[in-house]
Amino acid sequence: MVKNIKMKIFTILLVILLCFFGYSNDKAYALIATGKCGDAYWTLDDDGTLLIRGQGTTGAWSYRVGSDYANDADDIKYYKRQIKTVIFDGNITSIGNSTFSNCENLISITLPNSITSIGDSAFWDCRSLTSITIPNSVTSIGNYAFSSCSNLTSITLPNSITAIGNYAFSSCSNLTSITLPNSITAIGNYAFSSCSNLTSITLPDSITAIGDNAFNRCGLTSITLPNSITAIGNYTFYACARLTSISFPEGFRSIGTYAFSNCDSLTNIAFPQSLTQIDSYAFNDCDG
Repeated sequence: MVKNIKMKIFTILLVILLCFFGYSNDKAYALIATGKCGDAYWTLDDDGTLLIRGQGTTGAWSYRVGSDYANDADDIKYYKRQIKTVIFDGNITSIGNSTFSNCENLISITLPNSITSIGDSAFWDCRSLTSITIPNSVTSIGNYAFSSCSNLTSITLPNSITAIGNYAFSSCSNLTSITLPNSITAIGNYAFSSCSNLTSITLPDSITAIGDNAFNRCGLTSITLPNSITAIGNYTFYACARLTSISFPEGFRSIGTYAFSNCDSLTNIAFPQSLTQIDSYAFNDCDG
């Protein structure tokens, strides 16, 4: 008798709880942690979704412990490893230095139209990142911004970009294509170095400067320099082993040290009459 009464009470309480809280077949994701990220605030769910809220610039990470904030490096690395997708809410204007560096499980991210700049090492070593959408509001990409994003396969830069920083896409070993807009005026040192699967790239006429080692050890098979380029620096196309031909524009004047050294397959090259300087070892070990 007592047992039956207890069972009835339990059943009634269960019905009340279900009515009060509701019932859903959807999985409820638990909150792992919350904290600050530069000017913004973040929350991370156990499904790997990072929500960034606020305005201004993202930056140094801290996480909430009670009513205070802590920034233990190992804990922050742990939280970053849990991130798979990122959602923005608010008016974030800049992705600050190293904001998403070492987020090794981050798969995709869409930056909001409020973003104007991507800082140094912002996405460094995001090795699971396969694609990213950069809005037309972005004007600059910092040094090492996407360096070592080894699974990034393609990227299209908007017409608002004017410069690509040093090492910006270096060691993106699976990058096969990139579209450079006519707004680009400068490519930084080592910008695409060690992009071993980048077989082609179109350089727009807006580019006036290509940094040293910019395409060092790339998979390029041919290259046409635009009329706006009058010189290339040291080691610019060093060890591009698949490069078979290069076209220089009339008006081109100078080739830097080791610029095409170790380009083993280079067989087709015609120098313009305007060329006045070829620095030492520019074509060293070009056995093609």
